Amino acid sequence: MVNTQLAQRALADAEEWLQSAIKLIEINAGAKILYSLEMGVEMSLKGLLLYHGIDFPKTHNIISAVVSLVSSEEFDNSEIKENSELIFSTFHALLDLRGASGYSYESSYSRQFFMDKAHQYIEPVTQILEMVKEHINRSSN
Repeated sequence: MVNTQLAQRALADAEEWLQSAIKLIEINAGAKILYSLEMGVEMSLKGLLLYHGIDFPKTHNIISAVVSLVSSEEFDNSEIKENSELIFSTFHALLDLRGASGYSYESSYSRQFFMDKAHQYIEPVTQILEMVKEHINRSSN
């Protein structure tokens, strides 16, 4: 069952996480930026799954569910299909950094490492959110 309202709420959360990441740049909080970016892309993709009526595991790693959706013949968004490598690689990388960014005080990564990664991923996360938002808004009309 398609759940447009819940999908749009997930996208609103994704936008808040992205805005949080952007604000955190002002104080050079790289680890927290990465955490916010991971949550932003995760909520975007959960919104995509919700919109298509796909039940996903209640975990952070929903890559297999997203891969199944995007690679299916029924999924007809060419922009998302063409950018699937960007989507999957960005989400996978941020998932890998999630633990280290959430517990940066225990991490062996430097503050500069986190800032460098934050700057690397802010644009792809923004692109993913926009693609998903466009897809849901276009399909809802």
